[in-house]
Amino acid sequence: MEMRPPREYKKREMISFKSSLLIIASEKDIFFPAGRVFRRAREIFAGPVTTIEIDSKHLPSDEIMVDVCKRTIEFLKNS
Repeated sequence: MEMRPPREYKKREMISFKSSLLIIASEKDIFFPAGRVFRRAREIFAGPVTTIEIDSKHLPSDEIMVDVCKRTIEFLKNS
């Protein structure tokens, strides 16, 4: 398991990434709170960013993951 946090990318590094992006996060996540993650994604990605906020901590329950999987499949079908 990787123990280092992921590095933050700069807008100039992601300028050529134009694909649709789905970001699912929770404000209760102590490592990656939704507000901060969503704001940063909109700053650095040029393509369309879809955000979904879930009610979970860092590791979602099985019930939440079922919903996450359904929403991800829906996003991919519509992309």
